[in-house]
Amino acid sequence: MPNTPLSGEKGFALLTAMVLLAVLSLIAVTMSKTTVNELRVTTNTRSHKAAFNAAESGISYVVATPALYGSNNLFLDPDDSPEEGKTLDTDSSFKVKVIYKGPNASENILRGSGFSAGKFRAHNYRIESNGNGPVGSNSDLRAEGYRIGF
Repeated sequence: MPNTPLSGEKGFALLTAMVLLAVLSLIAVTMSKTTVNELRVTTNTRSHKAAFNAAESGISYVVATPALYGSNNLFLDPDDSPEEGKTLDTDSSFKVKVIYKGPNASENILRGSGFSAGKFRAHNYRIESNGNGPVGSNSDLRAEGYRIGF
């Protein structure tokens, strides 16, 4: 065969295709790992928000249920079993405990206690709510408040 201008270029197209394939494979693997990491972050964020919302639901449940902080539980034992409930999202639940901390500890009359301040007392309560979300996430919230009563 005579010496042609392309005789030294044998295999160049194959080599170029292999290098291009390697670069594209590297890009695909990197994008796949990035997508997996983003999915994990999104899942964790969603599950922690669900747990936080469940804990808030527990506090709202207590506020909407006066029997848990009314005159019948002025001497409630803080070790009593907590109230439990499910949220509308079936993957989330809460446990909430109402702790009676006693009348206003300083014995000072709170503003807004009424015109018969000697007759009424401000009773101090602490609400501890634990929310459980999907994928084992949980969130703890505490709230304190007063109820004006005898």
